[in-house]
Amino acid sequence: MDARCASLSDPLYNRAHEHPLHLTDSGACCKQCDFTLKPKRATLPVLVKYKYDPHPLTLEDDYPYCMGLYPSDQDLYGCTECKTVICVECAIG
Repeated sequence: MDARCASLSDPLYNRAHEHPLHLTDSGACCKQCDFTLKPKRATLPVLVKYKYDPHPLTLEDDYPYCMGLYPSDQDLYGCTECKTVICVECAIG
């Protein structure tokens, strides 16, 4: 098990969702509604700072203005004000 995954608590509190999430083999899920996070997303920060954008970037499933530059299953960070969209690897390395 990798150190980042081993450090997660159960329940997991993530700003991506208002209810506590419970860890499963397939990621993290909410017992109060039908919300799930993929395993990789459960360990990613919800907000990141990017040197070329004055606003914090948020982790989202889909940005309508990325014009098909990224595969539909790729996690992206973006700014709704500046329309900046970058992949996770570029955002946090």
